[in-house]
Amino acid sequence: MKNMLFPNRLKARMTQWEQIQGEQMILQGVQPLWTSNQVPKILEQMKQSSAFKGIKIEEEEYSKQLLEKLNLGIIKETDHIIFSNLTFLVRRSDGLVMKILNCSQINSMTQNVHIKMDGPEELRQILEQGDYATILDIKDAFHHIIVSEQLQPFLGIQFKKRNFCYLGLPFGWKRSPYLFRKTLAIAIRAIIRKWIIKVQHYMDDLILLHKSKEQLKIMTLQIIDFLQNLGWKLEKQKFIILPKTSFQYLEQQFETLTMEARMTKPRRRDMKIKLKQWIDKTYATNIVKIKDIASIVGEINFLRFQFPQISLWMNALNNQKTKAVILRRWDGQLKLNKRILGNLQMILKLIKNNEPRDLLDGISDRIMTSDSCEEVCGVTIQMNNQIIMDASEWNHGWHLKSSNQRELAAVLISLRIWKTSLLDQRKDCLLLRTDNTTTEYCIRRWRAAQQSFTLYEKSFFCYNC
Repeated sequence: MKNMLFPNRLKARMTQWEQIQGEQMILQGVQPLWTSNQVPKILEQMKQSSAFKGIKIEEEEYSKQLLEKLNLGIIKETDHIIFSNLTFLVRRSDGLVMKILNCSQINSMTQNVHIKMDGPEELRQILEQGDYATILDIKDAFHHIIVSEQLQPFLGIQFKKRNFCYLGLPFGWKRSPYLFRKTLAIAIRAIIRKWIIKVQHYMDDLILLHKSKEQLKIMTLQIIDFLQNLGWKLEKQKFIILPKTSFQYLEQQFETLTMEARMTKPRRRDMKIKLKQWIDKTYATNIVKIKDIASIVGEINFLRFQFPQISLWMNALNNQKTKAVILRRWDGQLKLNKRILGNLQMILKLIKNNEPRDLLDGISDRIMTSDSCEEVCGVTIQMNNQIIMDASEWNHGWHLKSSNQRELAAVLISLRIWKTSLLDQRKDCLLLRTDNTTTEYCIRRWRAAQQSFTLYEKSFFCYNC
C-alpha cells in the first residue's frame, strides 16, 4: 500500500469494505449529476482561457505540485478533455501554498446537495465531564475517492499546453464534501459497532472520546490499523495519540475537566488583527469587495459556538452585505457605512475578553411560562415552591404585527417586571416555557428576523444586565 496510487487505495481493499457493507460505494466512484441532460453539450461548446498563468516563482510552485499529484495518481495527462477548469495558488495561514481547482462553471450545472457537518456544538452534545480525547487526520482525504470515467473529462486542467484530468476526487467540486463524508461514514459506523467509543469527524479530522485513558490509548491504535486496512492514508504528523482532557479541535480549546471551551490563542490573535483592520477601514469609509465583507461575516459566524449572543452584533453587518448583493451582485463593491462600527467594536471586545463557553447545560429551579394573544399577555412564574401569576392588556405603545412578536414581547415584559425576583439568587439560567417554537428557537440561539430583532436584543440585555 505504501507506493499505491491514491485513487486505488480503497479499491484495493475491497474485501475489507465488503465486510462493512461499503463495497458498492467504492466501486461506483463519483458520478456526474447534471441539472439537465443538455449540460455536457453546453460545457463542450463553452470556451475559456483556463491555462494557469503566473510569475516565474508561481509557475515553478505550480509545476512542482502538479508533478507531485501526477506521481500520486491523483491526476493524469490526457488529450480527452471536454471542459478545462481554472486553477490558482493560495497561500495558507501556515505559509504553505495550495493549488486550488475552480469548478464554478460545472458547479453551477451540477445538482445541489444538502450536507450538515458536525462541528463544535455537536461535539459538545456527546462530550462528558472527564472524557479523554485522541485525534486522527486523513491525508489528502478527498483524493481517496475515485472519479468515474464519465466525470473525468469535465474535471480537466491545462498547464503549458498540456492537458490533465482528475482521477481522485478534487476539493473544488460542489459534491466532493458530501461524497467523502458519505464514504467515511461507513467506516465510522463500523468503528462504533466494533468498539465502545464516541467518534465525531469534521471532514478529514476524527476525534475519539472515552472515559478511560488506558482503554482509549489501546483503542486508538486499533482504530488506526482498522482505517489503514481499509486503504485510508493517515497524516501521522497531525495525530494526538496520547489521550488528553485538554485538546484543540476546530480551532477551539476544550477542557473536559472543567467542561469549558474557548478559541485558541492563534485564532484569537488572528481575529483581533482582522477586526482592527475592518474598524480602521470603516472609520475611513473605504470601498471594499462584497466577497471580503462576506468572508469576515463568515469568520465571525464561526465564533457563535463560544459566543451565542454574537448574532446580536451582526445585524448591521448582515444588512449592509445583503443590500449590496441585491444591488451589485457578489462581484460588486460597497462603501462601508459607519453604522457597523458599534458591531465591530463589540465583537472585538468579546474576542479580547475570550470568556470560555460552559459546555454543560444549565439546570434551573426557576420556571417562567408565558403566553399572549391579540388583547392580553400573561406569565406564570414558579420558584422557591411558589407560583406567581400575572396578566395585563397591551397598551397603546406596543405595535405588534405577528404572534411571534407578541410572544416575545410577553417574555420581555415579564423579565422587566420580575427581573429582581428571578435573578436574586444570581443563577446563570432560567427555564422558559412557551408554546411558540419560533420564540424558543430564537432566544436559545439569540437570532431573529429583522422585524423582531429589537425585541430579542432588549430581552437579552434585560436578562444579562
